[in-house]
Order: sequence, then C-alpha cells, then structure tokens
Amino acid sequence: MTAAPRAVAGLLELATAFERSQTLQALIAFAVPNLLSERSRTGSDLAQAMGLHAAAADRLLAAGVALGLIAQNGRRFANTPIAERFLVRGRSAYLGDALLHHARSPAQRWARLPARLRAWRPRPGRRAPHRAAAHVVADLEAQHPLACFAGDALAHAHDFSRHRRLLDLGGGSGAMAIALCRRYPRLRATVLDLPPVARLARRHVRQSRLASRIAVRAADLFADPLPERFDLALLANVLSIASESAERALLVRLHERLAPGGTLVISGWILDDDRRSPLLAVLFCLDDVASGAFDTERAAGTYARWLRAAGFASVKRLRFAPPWSALIARKGR
Repeated sequence: MTAAPRAVAGLLELATAFERSQTLQALIAFAVPNLLSERSRTGSDLAQAMGLHAAAADRLLAAGVALGLIAQNGRRFANTPIAERFLVRGRSAYLGDALLHHARSPAQRWARLPARLRAWRPRPGRRAPHRAAAHVVADLEAQHPLACFAGDALAHAHDFSRHRRLLDLGGGSGAMAIALCRRYPRLRATVLDLPPVARLARRHVRQSRLASRIAVRAADLFADPLPERFDLALLANVLSIASESAERALLVRLHERLAPGGTLVISGWILDDDRRSPLLAVLFCLDDVASGAFDTERAAGTYARWLRAAGFASVKRLRFAPPWSALIARKGR
C-alpha cells in the first residue's frame, strides 16, 4: 500500500472511533461476554440468546472479532482473554459498566467541542462544593471498578510497606485507599472528600470489610484544615479540578503536615513532558476544556517542579499501569 492510501485509512480509523465505542457498548449491553463465558457457542445460538435477527447478530459478532474482543473458530465464537477477564459481569475484575459510563458521559459536552474551545480560559478557583451533586456521585460510582484497578496496580508497583497512615485527599469512592490497605495490612487510611462523596466512600469501605482500618471524613481539601500524623498522602485524579494557585497551595500545606520522611503521591493520567502523550491523557485534557474545568491536566515535569518548590526533596515518576502514572515525592532526604 502506498503512503496516500495508508494515510486515508488512518484518517478513517480516527473518524470511526465512535463506531468502535458503540460496538463495545452493544457487546456489553447484550451480555455477549457472559454468554460466551467459559464456553464457545454458535452464531445462531447467540442470535437467539440476544433476541436478534441472525444477520444483525452476525454483524455484531464480526465487529467484535475485528476489535479483538471475540475469537472465532469456524461457526463457533468464544471470548478472547481480555473479554473473559474484564467484560464478564460478576467477575471481580469486571469493568463493563465503568467502560459503558466512560463512553457515554462525555458525549453531550464533546458534541460542542469547537464552541467550548473558543470560550475556554484557565481561571482561578477550585471545584465548588455544589459540583459534588448526584451526577458527580453517580460518575464516581460508575468509575469505582476502574479506580480499584488503578489502586491495585499502584499498590503492586511501589513498595508502601514502611508507611502506616495514609491520607487519601479527594478520595472519591475510596477505591484507591481500599486497594492500598488490602495490599498492606499494617496501613490505616483516612479518605477525605466532600459530604455527598464521603457518603459513597463510606458505603464502599463497609462493603470492603475494611471499616476498622479506613476512616472517611467529609471535608473540602482545598479549604478545610488537613488531618495530622500521616506519613503517606495520595492525590489521585484530583489536581486537574482546580487552578494552579489552588493546587500549589495545597502541596505546600501537605508538605507542612506530612511526617518527616513521609511520601506524597500524585496519581492519574499525567501527561509526558512533551504534552503529546500518552494519548488518553491528551484527550483527557480536551475533556477538561469541554467540561469547563478551571485548568487542564499537567505534565509530569510541571508537577515535579511544583513539588520541589513546595519543599519536597526527592521526586520520581512511576509508570505503573499506562496511561496511569504517578509522581512520588519524599519529604526530607
């Protein structure tokens, strides 16, 4: 294939991203991974189970094969390993609902992206308490499985065994604190978030059976006093919700409160220093603009400079589950 056809094919791949997302949603909605869990089935059997015309079912299954979610052997279909692990409802690693929510929630705000790009400016401030309304809590609930995945990956990628007290700021559903406490049985945690979100975190903490080790406090991390006597602080998917001045002030306060030799972790879809990768982090920055955020996600080097300016002596980057990465900073030498 010459350069021009390859270029056109690449453009068509970009233009049909919506169709790929919709195919994933349809496979989850019709519970195809569950229908194929641990055994293969014929196309006609699947069509009947889904309540679809045979031709419509065949097109959906063919698309699933093309996307690498379904395997085909003659007339029979089966899950690929990724579908078997992450898309079978009821499994501990099930991410189907989180992926559905992630695909659906940006649609309205991205539909007017050009207009929002023209209107957007970074501005001072932080996420206001009213942002933690019912729809924000619903977002955090839907993203809980993905946050659990990220927390577990972080817990295995870095050794936190020397720490005893975790402060999880803007901890959302409590997923990261739950994952870290499961991995490190001597660790105790306090999850800090706004009142409606704190209620959600308490429920997940109770369900995790870690309520004796994880406390949840309702507070505004940018305005209210921070707890004392913690040697590990976590800011996961938090810093892009506020302006630079508010975030840098928070880092200074954390350095003051953190125990000597303690560790601060900034975790999320952090940009590389060229601000062109990873792709999901770059798109997340556009989502910040589309949603009217105070500012957008920053690059790892920017966070490192802020941390050193706040007094942290040692800062390193950890890529623990791309596109997730973290900045790990230590107080003192």
